Amino acid sequence: MIATLARSPRPALDAFLGRLVDERTPLSSAIEAFERGLRAVALHETIPAARPTLLAALYRARRRPTLVLLPTPDAAERAYADLLCYLGEDRSADLFLHRGREAAFGSIESPAERSARMTLLAALDAQMPLLVLTSVAALRSFVMPRALLRELRSELRVGAEPGWEATIRGLHRLGYERTDIVGAVGQYAVRGGILDLYAATAESPTRIEFFGDAIESIRSFEIESQRSIAPLEALDLLPWSEIPREECYRHDIAERIGGDGPRERAVRAFLDRGEDLPDAWIAFAYDRPATLFDYLPDDALLALVEPATLAAIESALDDERVRARSSLLADAAAEELDVRDEFVDDALLAEIEAPHPRLDALGDACARLQSLVLPGAIEGVAPTWLPRIDASFVLETRPSEHYNRQMTLFLEAIREALARRESIVILTSGVARV
Repeated sequence: MIATLARSPRPALDAFLGRLVDERTPLSSAIEAFERGLRAVALHETIPAARPTLLAALYRARRRPTLVLLPTPDAAERAYADLLCYLGEDRSADLFLHRGREAAFGSIESPAERSARMTLLAALDAQMPLLVLTSVAALRSFVMPRALLRELRSELRVGAEPGWEATIRGLHRLGYERTDIVGAVGQYAVRGGILDLYAATAESPTRIEFFGDAIESIRSFEIESQRSIAPLEALDLLPWSEIPREECYRHDIAERIGGDGPRERAVRAFLDRGEDLPDAWIAFAYDRPATLFDYLPDDALLALVEPATLAAIESALDDERVRARSSLLADAAAEELDVRDEFVDDALLAEIEAPHPRLDALGDACARLQSLVLPGAIEGVAPTWLPRIDASFVLETRPSEHYNRQMTLFLEAIREALARRESIVILTSGVARV
């Protein structure tokens, strides 16, 4: 069989992905092992370019929450782009790329990235079937506790009476920014009895009209023209900040950081100014900050891509953080920095070393979840957090040749493969040439 997938890709591509799990393949054997209750299964000799194909076939077959941990953000981005193709438009809403956040104080996060993270947390809390890609760097970010997300989540519905003043106070508590005109997600504006709000997980901003304390109408609208798009019955309202604007969290952060050095004095000065708390300090705000693992149900699947590389990347990130912190603290100890200077205060705040999740915590997650391990070409000594492998299978994949950009060489290779009775699927935008 030879199929080209440029003009009508879905039927042929779906058939190809189905064959990976329906026929006697190593991937189908791995799925059967999971169905028999095995906890950790390894799939050897897969190359990076082939893994999105295998993950797409696996997800289509099982349709349950799946978290894929890759070594680097670039690897996660490339896998995400490939999976968008393999899953198709009908299931693209199931696919999430978790980028985490910058750990340093003062780092600027785009509203779109924060919106994507809150949308992901909401979807995971609802136990929707999702395929989530993340990297070691992104996984080193805590998220707000799941119980608090549920407590703060609410709904604005036509006909309900949430109260005008209570709604405005609630938006402030949730971290939304009040502006004159809504121009980005996470903002709200007030005009008379009209509330314009771009909620954290909404696709577009909404205009909510109140009559007294009751909601008369909700309509989505365009930012550029401010024109209404369509009426809505309800709006899902989630936090914009993962640390609510409440004094108790400021107190807890000050207590947990403690101390009386230059950094700690900078923290107290910052808190006394009443400024918004950075999400990077989540670890100080809560007794038990959460990770993505805390949002996964017990039937979720954890895919670990090249465990030895994951461990090496974590070690490199730790070393980089220690070097940067040591340099600044040496200057502060030598009194070369004046902590009364607001710019130096910001620099010291940036070096507050908040605890972060570590791969060692994977041990507990692996004990609770089933794990698919995709080893690299050279793994060496297994990390301590890697689960004990219950079954191993070999699925040999090889990179395709480049053929020196000569179509005749490519077609000759195709003919030889067909003569060996191999099945070939070509995913290309140049189908006319083929």
